[in-house]
Amino acid sequence: MEEKRCSVTAVFFGNWRKEIFMGMQEDLRALIERYEHHPSQFHLPFLDGVVWPEALEIDSTVPQPSLLRGRPGEEGDWPFLFWQELWGRLQECQAAATWSAGQSAQEVVLGWISVMIQEGQRLAGAWAEQSALERQTWGVPDLDAYPALQAQLGTWLQRLSNAAEQVRQGDFQVREARLRVWRSHMAMKRLARRSQPSQQLVDWSAQVEKVLQKVM
Repeated sequence: MEEKRCSVTAVFFGNWRKEIFMGMQEDLRALIERYEHHPSQFHLPFLDGVVWPEALEIDSTVPQPSLLRGRPGEEGDWPFLFWQELWGRLQECQAAATWSAGQSAQEVVLGWISVMIQEGQRLAGAWAEQSALERQTWGVPDLDAYPALQAQLGTWLQRLSNAAEQVRQGDFQVREARLRVWRSHMAMKRLARRSQPSQQLVDWSAQVEKVLQKVM
């Protein structure tokens, strides 16, 4: 199903938003129910040629069945991995809906942007403190890349600010919003705090890119 973009006038229709997101869940559920008892449900050519193209219309990140690999010697079980993938995505949609209950899709995305901006500002402050400490201790910062990192971070923060303005105007992918933000929220919770500033920027910006790429 072609993704629908939220128009400015649609910003005020909370039920309409909910129906779009629920449509993603229902589309996945309908796809599973349509083929889970099909005679060819575990034949890779059928999965690749029939089921997977339909799955891509619902979620463009669904992996190709024939590329999913399990343990050697258990090739006959590998098609199960595709069905596990679909069920897992359906459960993610349900978890995202529960997590964001009571909020509009617009509120969910703006809240995520606010959190990511705060985290980016925290990184900038930590780098400034570390640079000052190193200058005090050794006369110069140990890492001469601090200015470049701060500049890159500033570019990402501006991108988030621009995205927030678009979201306020209703210009974003409502269908993708809750799931993508929920995934980022869970990933940030699991993300270990890195000691290297360059890796901190990589980890943080990767989450920003993943969500903006799908939601904007």
